[in-house]
Amino acid sequence: MEPDGYMKRPIHLLEISPSGSLSLNPEAMKILSAITQSVQVVTILGPPNTGKSYLMNRLANQRKGFPVGPGNKAPGRRMWMWCLPHPHQDDQRLVILDVDGLETKEQGDDSTETRICALALILSSIFLYNSKGRVDQEALDKLRFITKISQYVQMPSDASEKGEFPEFLWCVRDSELNLWIGGFRLTADDSDLLSILTLRQVLARLIETCVSCMCNGRMIILENLCDIVLCRKPIVQLDQVTAGKGVKERLGSLKEPKRAKVERIVPLMNPSAGRAVYNMEEPVCLIENSASGELQVSQEALNILLEISQPAVVVAIVGLYRTGKSYLMNKLAGRQRGFSLGSTIQSHTKGIWMMCVPHPRNPNHCLILLDTEGLGDVEKGDEKNDSWIFALAVLLSSMLVYNSMGTIDQYAVAKLHYVTELTELIKVKSGAGDDESMEFARFFPAFVWSVRDFSLELQLEGRKVTADEYLDNALKLKQGTSKKIQDHNLPRECIRNYFPTRKCFVFDRPAKKELMKNMDQIADSRLDPAFVKQAQEFLEYVYSTAQIKRLKGGHRVTGRLLGNLALTYVDSIRSGKVPCLESTVHMLAEIENTAAVNEATKAYEGWMKEQVSLPTRTVEELSAIHNQCQSRALQLFMKQCFKDEGQKYQQEFMSSVATIYTNMCEENRKESVNISSAIILRLGAAIKEKMQTGSYAKSGGYAEYVKDVAVLVEGYRAKTGKGVQAEQVLQDFLEKKQQFSEHLRLVDKNMMAREKQLAAERERAEIAEQERKWREEEKRAAEQLRKDEKQAMEDTMAQLKEKLEQERSSLQQEHEKVLNQRLLEQKKLNEEGFQGRAREMKQEIDSLKKQQKDLESPSYVDIVLDVATLALPGYYRLIPAGLKLGKNLWKKFF
Repeated sequence: MEPDGYMKRPIHLLEISPSGSLSLNPEAMKILSAITQSVQVVTILGPPNTGKSYLMNRLANQRKGFPVGPGNKAPGRRMWMWCLPHPHQDDQRLVILDVDGLETKEQGDDSTETRICALALILSSIFLYNSKGRVDQEALDKLRFITKISQYVQMPSDASEKGEFPEFLWCVRDSELNLWIGGFRLTADDSDLLSILTLRQVLARLIETCVSCMCNGRMIILENLCDIVLCRKPIVQLDQVTAGKGVKERLGSLKEPKRAKVERIVPLMNPSAGRAVYNMEEPVCLIENSASGELQVSQEALNILLEISQPAVVVAIVGLYRTGKSYLMNKLAGRQRGFSLGSTIQSHTKGIWMMCVPHPRNPNHCLILLDTEGLGDVEKGDEKNDSWIFALAVLLSSMLVYNSMGTIDQYAVAKLHYVTELTELIKVKSGAGDDESMEFARFFPAFVWSVRDFSLELQLEGRKVTADEYLDNALKLKQGTSKKIQDHNLPRECIRNYFPTRKCFVFDRPAKKELMKNMDQIADSRLDPAFVKQAQEFLEYVYSTAQIKRLKGGHRVTGRLLGNLALTYVDSIRSGKVPCLESTVHMLAEIENTAAVNEATKAYEGWMKEQVSLPTRTVEELSAIHNQCQSRALQLFMKQCFKDEGQKYQQEFMSSVATIYTNMCEENRKESVNISSAIILRLGAAIKEKMQTGSYAKSGGYAEYVKDVAVLVEGYRAKTGKGVQAEQVLQDFLEKKQQFSEHLRLVDKNMMAREKQLAAERERAEIAEQERKWREEEKRAAEQLRKDEKQAMEDTMAQLKEKLEQERSSLQQEHEKVLNQRLLEQKKLNEEGFQGRAREMKQEIDSLKKQQKDLESPSYVDIVLDVATLALPGYYRLIPAGLKLGKNLWKKFF
């Protein structure tokens, strides 16, 4: 137990024996009685093994604390208590009460459950009921003991209106609730859950009073409760009804302003299933395409993406209009409806539409689906616009699905001519003049060709083949140099060279023509079983193989980064420029790294204010909190920043942290000086009065003065909470009083000259000793700052090394992906009789192998660390170890 009601771990507050008797834990009551701040009480009840304790540990911002899981428990049950600083209100304490699982009896006595529930309702600011599954009649039946609370608590008829009860929060675990009712989306109330009720210094007596009444069989009358806990009435009067104002009115000075009552159900997914920031039921337009062909990013979509901090797996689909692209996207989203399907020959989707859903296989990822408008729409007539839509789908996605109808023949491949235009629409490096198309495989998405209404047998030369072999055969090159052969080979070469992986799916016709008019209303059972199976295989492949979208260098893209990416590319297109991957990465790095500095700095400052109570007892105490908060904030910064060349932004972040720490050290010293000087002024009030009345200006006055000062110094040293400048303040006081002491020695006729000389020497020695203590304290502070500097450097280098290792791993994966793709292409060229082209690829492959070998070298990270310029040492040397006291500090005393 630390000061101010902070507990390192929970203890039991109340024990309920198997027979149902209640007994309080004296240690817990002692802790509560010592809390002088306002308290906010959160209590959780519910059936056993429903995850109550996990939620409370998270509320306490701890991994462990309240016992989680069945375990071996003592007979009976307990109400556990954990007192902690409030995470948002510095002047308040958070008290968490966790009750062992309530047993629901089919028949018989449930008085114990009812009494526990009654006690929880009386004590709580927020009352949480935790259950699993659905909120149905069975779940409500398990709460029937709430209806019997009136056996133990007498409530005014207008108790609900007056707010006698806490806010009720029902947490539904492992829930699969559909949070849409009649087309209206239900969202969690984002109001502060810990701002309903505040009690000051009465919680311990409140608990003691209620338990005493329950143990003695007396009714708890809420209208009398306030007077009793405030000691206005004895406990025996609790069961006597009194007239007059209700408890709410009498607690008026103790409560926060009245708020509307709120009852909520919060569905909580299974922890193993994760939670996505967004689970959209309807898509929104990400990139609008006007009638004039001008592209623009939608602000609504940007706002959604900016709130998604999870890594994004981005799947985009492109293809000719009216080929069923939107149907596949809806299936990937797990929806029957969503993206518009349409059933006519007109294109329904305009621009690029987006839907964000939880990833079905990776709980920490967000699956972002992009459905593009149909290419080749005769009503649009602008092929350049189609090319930009195709290029944006390639640039934004980590998996690109190309959707076509019928078969993969020359006509189908020719329709994919957009891929041949990518070299004109996308640049890898700024100012590069050479052909960069070979670099595309590093950054382009995985390629999936889905062939709809496929009616052929998957056979080649009489043997059965897979869909992938069918695609490879369709992408074979022809020998020759004629214009016709070049036109035939060009789109095939682009697909083979640009995309790191290829996959093909063929789909039978899903149903008869009449049924297909309403595909979004047809159950799978009414579709062709072969089509349903093929669609499921497609979904499984996408879910299991689509990767997180990454930038050049391997940095993972979040929803927020994807929004900035889309905005940057569209702005380039609108300005008539060609999107450049390298320039875009640099631009995004500036945006993200600036945000990383601001967010990590803000987090550090918030954690310091939350955990530090000024003045600290020692410099080491403040330092320990600083080092912990700095390390956490640095982790936050490292997680978000990327491509921080020369560690420019890292230095900026560390400089900001050092500035905040400097200011807090200064505030710590000033607060210590204020408190310490106030203690001396208070203890020396009698001395000051005697000085003003001339009581010391007499024979023997000096000895009396010395005795009084000694008492003051002894009392000062006995006081706690003076802070880090305590010794310096005392030294300054003793030094400033020298002049008055000398004056008293001169006028004291009882003192001989030798005595005066010895007294002066003693006083000088006392001041010198006190100065030594102060200088020692200042030296300790300076030494601690050097340790802080060293700790900051070591922590920074360790985390930087870890980040560089992660970046090296990403670069290795990037190189390996391209190398494998080039090796596979070389093999196919040899098989198809293009040995000359295969030999030309050898130099490129050898270069990739060398780069891979360099990355695998252990010295790679060390070389980068050696050239990283970190300006940390200068930051901490700016922090003074001591504080220069003001000349007028003792003006009121001497």
